[in-house]
Amino acid sequence: MADVRYEQVPAEIIRQIPELRNVGTEPVVRTEVGMERKVPVGHVSIEPFRISRGSGQVERLVEFRMNIARTGASGTPARPKSYPADSKLGSGSWYRFSVFQEGVYKITYANLQAMGVDMNGLASDRINIYGNHFGLLPFENNVERPTDLMANAVEIVDGGDGNMGSNDYILFYASSAQRWEPSDDGFRHIKNVYCDSATYFVGVDIDPPVRIGAASLSDDPATATVTAFNDRQFIERDLANLIKSGRTWYGEYFDLVTSYTFNFNIPFPVVGDTSVLRVAGVGRTLGTANSSSFSITSGSGLTSNFTVQGVSTNYTGSWGRGFNQRIPFLASASPLSLTLTWNKFNPITSVAYLDFLELNCRRELRMVGSQMGFRDLGSVAPGAVAEFILDQAQAVTRIWEVTKPTDARRVDFTADGTAKRFRLATDSLREFIAFRDADFLSPTPVGRVPNQNLHATTIPTEMIIVCPPEFQSAAVRLAERRQSEGLSVHVVSPQQVYNEFSSGARDATAIKRYMRMLYDRAGSDPWLFPRYLLLFGDGSYNNLSVAPVNQNYIPSYQTEESLDPKKSYASDDYFGLLDATDGESPGDPMDIGVGRFPVSSLEQANAMVDKVLSYDQLKLLSLTGSSCSENGDGGLADWRTHVLFASDDQEGEGYEGIIHMSQSDGLARRVEDEYPELNVSKIYLDAYQQISTPGGERYPQAATELSNRVDKGLLVVNYVGHGGEVGWSHERFLDNSTILGWTNDDRLPLFMTATCEFTRWDDPGRTSAGEHVFLNPNGGGVGLMTTSRLAFSNANDELANKFYDHVFEDLDELGRLQRLGDISRKTKKDMSMTSSGAVNHRNFAVIGDPSMRLALPRNRIRISAITDTLGTPMDTLKALSTLRVQGFVDDGSGQPMADFNGVVIPIVYDKEQQQATLANDGGVPFLFKLRNNIIYRGRATVTNGQFNFTFVVPRDINYQVGTGRISCYAESMSQNAGGYDNDPLIGSTATDVAEDATGPVVHLFMNDENFVPGGMTDEDPLLFGKLFDENGINTVGSSIGHDLLAVLDENTEQAIVLNDLYESDLDTYKSGEVRYRLSDLAEGAHTLRLKAWDVFNNSTEATTDFVVSSSAELALDHVLNYPNPFTTHTEFYFEHNRPCVNLDVQVQVFTVSGRLVKTISRQLACNGYRSEGLPWNGLDDFGDKLGRGVYVYRLNVATPDGERAEKFEKLVILR
Repeated sequence: MADVRYEQVPAEIIRQIPELRNVGTEPVVRTEVGMERKVPVGHVSIEPFRISRGSGQVERLVEFRMNIARTGASGTPARPKSYPADSKLGSGSWYRFSVFQEGVYKITYANLQAMGVDMNGLASDRINIYGNHFGLLPFENNVERPTDLMANAVEIVDGGDGNMGSNDYILFYASSAQRWEPSDDGFRHIKNVYCDSATYFVGVDIDPPVRIGAASLSDDPATATVTAFNDRQFIERDLANLIKSGRTWYGEYFDLVTSYTFNFNIPFPVVGDTSVLRVAGVGRTLGTANSSSFSITSGSGLTSNFTVQGVSTNYTGSWGRGFNQRIPFLASASPLSLTLTWNKFNPITSVAYLDFLELNCRRELRMVGSQMGFRDLGSVAPGAVAEFILDQAQAVTRIWEVTKPTDARRVDFTADGTAKRFRLATDSLREFIAFRDADFLSPTPVGRVPNQNLHATTIPTEMIIVCPPEFQSAAVRLAERRQSEGLSVHVVSPQQVYNEFSSGARDATAIKRYMRMLYDRAGSDPWLFPRYLLLFGDGSYNNLSVAPVNQNYIPSYQTEESLDPKKSYASDDYFGLLDATDGESPGDPMDIGVGRFPVSSLEQANAMVDKVLSYDQLKLLSLTGSSCSENGDGGLADWRTHVLFASDDQEGEGYEGIIHMSQSDGLARRVEDEYPELNVSKIYLDAYQQISTPGGERYPQAATELSNRVDKGLLVVNYVGHGGEVGWSHERFLDNSTILGWTNDDRLPLFMTATCEFTRWDDPGRTSAGEHVFLNPNGGGVGLMTTSRLAFSNANDELANKFYDHVFEDLDELGRLQRLGDISRKTKKDMSMTSSGAVNHRNFAVIGDPSMRLALPRNRIRISAITDTLGTPMDTLKALSTLRVQGFVDDGSGQPMADFNGVVIPIVYDKEQQQATLANDGGVPFLFKLRNNIIYRGRATVTNGQFNFTFVVPRDINYQVGTGRISCYAESMSQNAGGYDNDPLIGSTATDVAEDATGPVVHLFMNDENFVPGGMTDEDPLLFGKLFDENGINTVGSSIGHDLLAVLDENTEQAIVLNDLYESDLDTYKSGEVRYRLSDLAEGAHTLRLKAWDVFNNSTEATTDFVVSSSAELALDHVLNYPNPFTTHTEFYFEHNRPCVNLDVQVQVFTVSGRLVKTISRQLACNGYRSEGLPWNGLDDFGDKLGRGVYVYRLNVATPDGERAEKFEKLVILR
């Protein structure tokens, strides 16, 4: 930094932040350099405080100039990546098998048959063994690993005839799923966190035979004689994940049992040489000032004690204190028996778990058992030559060098009494295995592998869907839709990815390596980069278990941190970190958008694909208005223009008390200012009355309002506040039962939740509330940008603001249509750049399809004129004035879109009103603005891109002149549009207006117009009102008591306000409809009142009564025919509890003696609870008139799923 300027920090700030007294004499500057989509990026963070050397005062940096000098490459240089054009698996015949420990394996004729190999006439030179021996794949991208399956050198014993006979076999060396890496103590083990077995392949007719050759020996004099070697062993059991997060699992539990004994077999230890034991685990003692301890003893003289400090009792604190103790000792006997004892501070609450024991020791180089691996670190030196003497090796028939496991080499040794000797260069570490012709290890056959070739995936490929075979039919449907939109999409199975990128073993990094291959092959052209990855299946924090109950269809990435819930997380972001400098750091920016469908059945998979495929379909012109149509339950057809901001309530004094509301309101104001075409609504809990219940404090009105808003339809739902796996807020603002009751399947919002753990998708023991939002087949959300772990308020707010930087953009950086994956990628990139060391943004996951486009209106509507009915321009919308608004759909050049023909939904809003919260939990009320008073909502025809609508301004507006708002949404058969006008003034009152003293005409039904009072419904009936008034209906809601209001069972305290659900009929303001779905009504009789006001404040009330039959069985009531008696025509009617179902109806007419004379069968589409009339002309089945008299008829009704009900009644024919 240059040209710096400081100023003294005020004493008041230092009192508030005493840590400032401990800063250094210069600001702390941190820099990070990396890549973002193959472009170098740098991140500089500054702690801008210092203590002046001259004055000794605390100062803050206020001005500086940054000098950037390029000093050379930073970090590990990226190596050019090369990938084979085709996978080995693309041709020939392939068979898979597993191994569970390292060593020399014998693959017999019977083994090959069990794998499915056709042994008939199989020549031995047609066979190879393939596998890559690398155990757990590295998390860092710059660590090189093979990019396809490698052939392994093997020895085939075929009797010399060149064919595989029944007594023939294959010998080869296999590494296990675990691996060892050099360390200061010798070696450290790398536990495989995804599987406990390694996978290899038998390939037939793939490559020329790869066989074991001779190792290169040395004739030079030996610089070292090796009679001892470095042994390495570990004991580790994976039994418990303590916070259901992170990739470290723990084994033995120290609680009631405080001591465990463990044995290491170390035959012939080198007496006097130092061995090193590592003991790792975790202790939990509550209270940071307290501590417990471990004691370790053995019969070999090993004694050690160490302390494990206590931890905070804060619920967000670390579960326990991890430890990794290095204990050197002198081994003297075998087996080494170790006793670990947990010495508790608190006999009840102090507990511990063991992670692992790891032993590095020196053993004499004597053969033990049928196989023995060995290596010697002490003989490694530049130019060194070592002579190895393996003693007690009389039975040893082979020694292989396995330094490079795929290229095992035969060591031609010399027998020397009981020893085997050989000499070779040891300028680097050499690995060997000696064995005898007995007790070989045996593989576990898996089966045949179909040919595959992911390496031949074409470039560009824009989207990869990784999907298990059981869900593939659903994934293919989604892929086909995206392909029809012009995206290049491939569906692959996890095992196919593992086969080519992790040598057949389950490993999440294999998916990342596949995406990285596509990314690397694209070169520097961003048009060729992959864009989206969809993980089509649920995942689990338990990556080791393959039990169906674990639901781990696509494995999860888990952090190494597994104790601190603030730092441990699962994140699918990992799969999108593709640059050479990336790995698993929170500061690595995402290069592609990644999403997940947490589905665990084909039924769920198909339901989620159905949701996504129907999400962006335009349906306004196809809506019939029927109660069974997609907006017939009260949903808003213009839901694509509505955004909801919800927040938790106040928590005491000061800014911290109102932080959730303040952050939410800040986001809402941003959207109103930057995206004025969208309509913003707000639900802030503290603006509602808090109610005390036996279960705690609740906000029932707010909860109802949230459900109503979701059911009506929203583009985005944003929540800020406390939350968890079972819902939002301590007051249960939202819970699972509410989510599962949502039925908004044709108007699904995207949820953005800045709260804790709402969508913890990797816990197989619980389906989180956020998962329910997505997995609800009847509604909920189309997707979520949501939290899966603990998240913190300020960081959440920062991410939410980054989200709103991008979410409503139409195009990505290259001018392509922006999709959900682009939104999340750019949001996460911005967070990586501004807070590279923080993990909070990794706790946000995309649940849903990353290739989905947000359902924004794609074209712009403009209001061109506001006039009176004579065409005179009006600058102010006055009460009781009749106004005509004209507008058009813009073709992009300011002219009407001539081919746009459809319907527009205009909403005219009154002025914003300031609201104050109630400070239910103390503190000062929070002030915010809300625009929710609707002057007019209707429908108008759009012809050749142009439209107009007329309405009368209600008397109930706010008379103070101020700015109102007109919002419009329009659809044609193939396009949609949205627009606004925030300029019209509203206020005052018109003069010379003819008075109206007549109230509106109100008709009230349940479900549809066929309903009659006293009729039957189910427990979720639809209120359906038809209204008419010469001057229109008042929905402003500004005056007390003038709302469009419904009252159920005379419960006036819970009256239902319907202002924003009333919509005028097409091209008229005089008539309209209101629909509202009631829910969970008790069985039995109910009453309902609907009160409406016209714009002159005249009211009318309609009432009806109905009977709820909530039986799970089909029920019939009020079976009749009318007229009855009749002469030549009657119609049969009935009521039922199966609305919106096609019913198979049969009427059979009998004489009083029981003879069947007429059968009438028909399928009726029943929109409501009362059927349409089923006509009959009084003729029998032969067309003859039935005689005068009394007849009995039976009504039989059946549903499509086989339910049946019947009733008998009488009719009379008069002739």
